Amino acid sequence: MNKSQKAKSVSAFDRAVIFAGGQGKLSKGADISQANVSRIRNGKRPISGEEAVRVEAFTGVSREYLRPDLWGMSAPSPKAKVKFRSGRGAASVL
Repeated sequence: MNKSQKAKSVSAFDRAVIFAGGQGKLSKGADISQANVSRIRNGKRPISGEEAVRVEAFTGVSREYLRPDLWGMSAPSPKAKVKFRSGRGAASVL
């Protein structure tokens, strides 16, 4: 993963953390240790493909945005609009 993809991955992961309601909730909901959620969010390591699938299932943030190098899509612009709805995983990037 190149530096640009890493930055985009972190940005998409930050959105997942927000949609989940915080790092702790994402950790529990996507079955990723709190330490690894922190490492991914801080850019210390990339999110794995398996973790991206679980984060997608829990938050609705697409695995393509979390790991574009694995699924071939580019991450959304940092200026992408986010629409929030009530309920778990009820947010989408527009």
